[in-house]
Amino acid sequence: MFTFCDNKLTSVRNFLLPEVELNSVDLSARINQGKLVQNTCGIKYCEMDLFECTNYQSLADLCQTKYGHSQVSIYFQDSKIKGQKAGIVLAKQTETDFSIWFIAHVLENSHLSRLLPSDQNVSKGQYYTEVITQLFEEHLKNVSVTDEWDQVGKKYFTGIVDFFTSKNAKLEACLPAFPCKSQNTLKTAGVVPDKGEELALRHLKAFIDSVDKVYPPGMKLWIISDGHVFSDCIGAGDNVVDNYTADLKLMINTIFDPGQIELLSLPQIFSLNNDKFPLQSVCQHEIPHYIPTMIEEDAELCRKILMASCHTGDEELRKLIDQKDPAKLKLYRGFIKFMEEDLYNHSFIKPFSKSARKKICGKIAFEMIKRNEAYSNLVQIIFPFHLRFSIHAHSNSGPKFGIRLLSRSHCKVVKALSDTSTPIFDDLLHIPTPWHNSVMRIDGDDTYYIGKSDIAIKAVQEGHYHGQWIPGNLASGKGGYYNLTRVPDFDKNAMLKAQLDQVFSVPIL
Repeated sequence: MFTFCDNKLTSVRNFLLPEVELNSVDLSARINQGKLVQNTCGIKYCEMDLFECTNYQSLADLCQTKYGHSQVSIYFQDSKIKGQKAGIVLAKQTETDFSIWFIAHVLENSHLSRLLPSDQNVSKGQYYTEVITQLFEEHLKNVSVTDEWDQVGKKYFTGIVDFFTSKNAKLEACLPAFPCKSQNTLKTAGVVPDKGEELALRHLKAFIDSVDKVYPPGMKLWIISDGHVFSDCIGAGDNVVDNYTADLKLMINTIFDPGQIELLSLPQIFSLNNDKFPLQSVCQHEIPHYIPTMIEEDAELCRKILMASCHTGDEELRKLIDQKDPAKLKLYRGFIKFMEEDLYNHSFIKPFSKSARKKICGKIAFEMIKRNEAYSNLVQIIFPFHLRFSIHAHSNSGPKFGIRLLSRSHCKVVKALSDTSTPIFDDLLHIPTPWHNSVMRIDGDDTYYIGKSDIAIKAVQEGHYHGQWIPGNLASGKGGYYNLTRVPDFDKNAMLKAQLDQVFSVPIL
């Protein structure tokens, strides 16, 4: 089986082949000889097709005729599935030690060979596809301003689901998310996962449970933490990410059933304990840092591997922004605005003038877009056949599908407790997430209110509410939250009088 992708600069194609007589160079032998292949241009998937193939020549011919490549490089090694080989096809390129390590690593760790088909009857595959698609549409899918689900996205989605149901294989999806808490104390109540993470995980669990009930092989979700991808950009130390991830695992282990979910991060994806890794070949790759944070050696190495293997280059991105490409310019400006908000009270950036802060945030925004694209490419390589969920407001045309992490039936996003109308977000970056918000509960109200932590703090300071922080218990799958009680009008008047008495040191009648 093959999944094909295309890019102006280079192409990477992951596939599984029936075992046949092959003349290409065996990848494991090349590794032992220390001769590996470099992918300097990065990888980007834009379409998926599935093919059966019995030899490499037909694969090469297909690449040449369908994708316009005059020459391709094909690498393979034995798959974990007996009788199959896992392989990768690249546009012809120069070989270096680092990249053939990367190719070998992809073939060893991508989830091609883990999609084991079941021996059970697959006659109901189409029925299962339709039911799962309906469950996603009704319970998990986010609807964006530019939504294209009905036009093209639904067909794309069902095609991916059908890849699994046609084999009666466990449905698998991946979700890059849960990096770490924002360091902005006006947004979050601390650095530890709280009620927001709990609600998000339970919402995901409910969807997986609904699939498990109707589809016998069940479903598995891979959460791929992007904490180490962006931590230095948002002013969070790598140790903060590590601690957050460890705490999140405690919640996950309590909330989910065995086999329903797995949490991965960059160090796990790249398996840094692999003694075949050519460390020196990426040490020269510079990662810019614009905010001082605690940098861990392993995490920094992961960022270097990510950018050396999956980044498509600065030039094209800079060109699109300079030429005011509508999509890229909107994304760039959105990142700048987002980072200005997120770093608003950061101790390093706060002393700078408004224009200087904007300039720093512009540099960070550019770097974050680069890393985001590289990370997206990496996820597609490691999970080439999986459903790709996203916490951003994509158009849902595929290959990524935006999801709501927080249930609408239990949670309400607000900008103020005095105005509980739901805010409208028209960009990719402002879909509410637990790591950029806090959770508030008001006595007598079953709704969880999701918003910035300063909403609760101001409500108490202004005398509208009494409040306290209810601690969580991560090992029990419980997260902390703000508990608020409305103050009656006469109490508010008495509180205001007491405050004025204190300010003026004389009774105010």
